[in-house]
Amino acid sequence: MLYSITWEGAPPSLDEVCARFGFGGDEVDREFGVVATDPDAHLYAVLVEEAAVERLLGEAPGASESIEGPFANPLIEPFDLRPGGDE
Repeated sequence: MLYSITWEGAPPSLDEVCARFGFGGDEVDREFGVVATDPDAHLYAVLVEEAAVERLLGEAPGASESIEGPFANPLIEPFDLRPGGDE
C-alpha cells in the first residue's frame, strides 16, 4: 500500500525509513524505494505492507503524525498522443 511519511532533514533512504518505523526489509517495496512527493514540506512516499503499518500504529500511536495513508497507487502507463501512435 502507498503511504506518505513526514521526514525532517535530508531525504531518507529506504533503510532509514525501515529503521525509524520498524519495517522489515520484506515489508517494503525496495524497487519503489522512497519517492519525494513534496520535499519542501518533507513529504515522501513509500510502498509498505498494510499489516506493517497497522502493527506500527498499534505499538506507537504517536507515529500517526509521521505516516498517512493508505493511498491509491494506480498503474500509470505511457501513451502516445500522435495520430495512430497507440496502435
